[in-house]
Amino acid sequence: MADPEGVSIEIERSRGAPALCQYMRVMFASDRTAAVVDQLDAVLHWGNPDESIREMLSAPAYDDGSTWFPRAKRAGYFSGCVAGVLDGKRRSSTSLASRLPLLLSSRYQTIIVLQIAERLKIGRPSKGDSYRKWMLNGLSKKDLVSPDVMDWFELGFDRAN
Repeated sequence: MADPEGVSIEIERSRGAPALCQYMRVMFASDRTAAVVDQLDAVLHWGNPDESIREMLSAPAYDDGSTWFPRAKRAGYFSGCVAGVLDGKRRSSTSLASRLPLLLSSRYQTIIVLQIAERLKIGRPSKGDSYRKWMLNGLSKKDLVSPDVMDWFELGFDRAN
């Protein structure tokens, strides 16, 4: 939680989204949702809980005359794995860890989502919404992520699914 950038770089160097999503499944199935929500919050606040998500993810980087937002992209990647696991994505492997979403009851998924909603203050998902849509809509509607930065966040988010 103290080094979101270092952790995200290490994840991308290793097995990327499959490894991160497997980690999420194991954490959820092990009743460690609070730890995942803490990590999600730390990534969105970029390790500075006293600063706003919007400010922390809006830090630009400049390369070849372009402006980009690497923090937003990496936070989107982590968030995308959380939403993907809740939506039942990334189950291509036959290992037990990859099948854990099938073992989670809808009641338990609801508990996980409520913890995330409460921490991020984004409200509960609407009936019929995917967790992906709920998380992206919640972050953009609450102005937690600015429109320009949201494009970069979604780029990372989509890459995780």
